[in-house]
Amino acid sequence: MASQASPPQRTHRHPSGAFLLLTPPPSSRHPSSPYNEYDTPLFPELTQFAPVKECVTAVFSDGQPNTVLAWAVLMEWAQKCDPVYLFAAAHHAVQFAQHSPAPFALKGDIRILSSHGRSSHRRIITDKLPQTLLAPSVTIREIYSTPAHPLHYISCQEGHFHIPQFARFMLVGENGYPAAEGNTGLLQLNTPLLTPLPPSAC
Repeated sequence: MASQASPPQRTHRHPSGAFLLLTPPPSSRHPSSPYNEYDTPLFPELTQFAPVKECVTAVFSDGQPNTVLAWAVLMEWAQKCDPVYLFAAAHHAVQFAQHSPAPFALKGDIRILSSHGRSSHRRIITDKLPQTLLAPSVTIREIYSTPAHPLHYISCQEGHFHIPQFARFMLVGENGYPAAEGNTGLLQLNTPLLTPLPPSAC
């Protein structure tokens, strides 16, 4: 019996992006930095999520962000249509935002990923950067550490287990397949570490 041909598969290709890193990798982190324990160590590895056209690490030898270099690089990239990815620990992103120049336009989208910081950090990042980076789209996301993320699920004073609004998840049964409605199972998070930070959420 002749087998039926499968329909062609569509592949969604992400455009090459330019990456700007404001937090140093662990191997080069300065031992006297007061933020060592809070820094997210795998920012360089996150560049593997999209094709890298160019990558600049704007960091001084003591581990602090070189904000002058970072803004100069962004202004240079502003005339290109490639998306720009900016990775920084929250306290580094705040320093970057606080030293922002006058607003300027960019042709490509801006995608900012910062580590989980204080609420004051969030306000500065979400208020200042979209006002300065006049791009077609400015997306700001926050990455939680593995120990910190579950705190949001179990912090309800009434003892309820809550799922963050923007998290994607499924309930998996004992057979490894999605559990039917009304059944119990294990919670499988599809995006456990990323939470969008719209200005209204701060």
